[in-house]
Amino acid sequence: MKLKNLAATLAAALLGVSGAAQAAEVLKTENASMNVGGRLQLLGFAQKLDDGARNNERLYLFLKQGRLTLSGNVEDWRYGVMLAFGGEDEIKAPTPGISLGLLDMYVDVPVKFLGNSYVRVGQFRVPYGRERLTESGTLLFADRSIQNLAFRVGRDVGATFHTQAGPLVAGVGIFTGGGRDIPERYLPQTLGTPMMVLRAGVDTGIGEDVFATRDLQAVPDKLQLAFFVNGFYVKDSLVGHSTVFNTKSSEKPLLINANWNPFIAQAPFTLGRLWQVGADAAARAPVGPGVLSGEVEGNFGVYQNDYGDIRVAGGRAQVAYQWNPVQVALRYALVLPDEQFAVGETRITGKRAIQEVTPAITYSFKGFGAKIIADLPIQLGTPVIFEEAVGSYLLTEQPDQTSLLKKGAPISRQNVIEARLLVQASF
Repeated sequence: MKLKNLAATLAAALLGVSGAAQAAEVLKTENASMNVGGRLQLLGFAQKLDDGARNNERLYLFLKQGRLTLSGNVEDWRYGVMLAFGGEDEIKAPTPGISLGLLDMYVDVPVKFLGNSYVRVGQFRVPYGRERLTESGTLLFADRSIQNLAFRVGRDVGATFHTQAGPLVAGVGIFTGGGRDIPERYLPQTLGTPMMVLRAGVDTGIGEDVFATRDLQAVPDKLQLAFFVNGFYVKDSLVGHSTVFNTKSSEKPLLINANWNPFIAQAPFTLGRLWQVGADAAARAPVGPGVLSGEVEGNFGVYQNDYGDIRVAGGRAQVAYQWNPVQVALRYALVLPDEQFAVGETRITGKRAIQEVTPAITYSFKGFGAKIIADLPIQLGTPVIFEEAVGSYLLTEQPDQTSLLKKGAPISRQNVIEARLLVQASF
């Protein structure tokens, strides 16, 4: 009966959404509610590196995000939906031009005998890592840091039990390990182990759940802290002519990217294992007329199969001060790559660290959730690959271009300066 009510609520809201341009609440009954939200992001991007074939200076303009969100409840059941439009979605071969735009669709089923506890079922963010869990519309920078490339888990299909008891917050989940928007394919397989995830910690006032979501807050009257530990383990499965890791279409960390990991796609396939552990913390406190905040995060990941193993470490730290309507922030990120990252016999990085230093300033406008973020990422020792007669690619932004190493393309380390201007409007 609850599922029927949920379906009816979704249908009613979708049919009536056109008249609710700036109204968050579009449906409210005695036992159900529906909120509609949207977000637009335009990104202007400038970059300077040593090219050798084309301009050292580049300039781009993108529609970074165009999203629609639906959320609410049917009695004690909660739900969420997020759709992506525009050019933000990753489009992969062998189906170029097809963009799978469903990001989230889940239901939180209450576990009443355990108090503030739910089982979330559907497609949603895997509860691992503060930066990856942070909603992109609330970032203090125009994009996530370079460590996201190495450790991102992203969205997947599965279920998570999550609970809050006073300051204690925890979640345990099980997922396919194959990522989001998985089509139905009934193929012969050799099963490994699904992704098993744990995120647990304490929150003394920030107001986060296990997915790092929080209610909008006024200026805190005292120090607020949150600390979490994260971990996951998954063993690959042979499916048809490939494996789960090799067919994951988006949000791949470097450890399971076949253009970086020389072992994962080596024939004959073996059932590789991937695991990561990490910890993250956040703090907010009133200082003078504004709010001082900070975050720190560290991660370590390992991929292993019969051909070899690869290990990556990294982290991120940031600090910000908000004095409405202005917020200034500074971020440092670090990735320590494995020297075995390679294409064929050609090494990509060696052990040398990849670093990023990014100052940023945000100005928020009253009304319609509008803001402008200007930041200046400076990447130190970042890998750059050169394609003959075409030009250079920054591998932290286009990691799959390492495939050019098969053609003998030269690779180097450079210090790259970028400038970004992001305009966001949301409701």
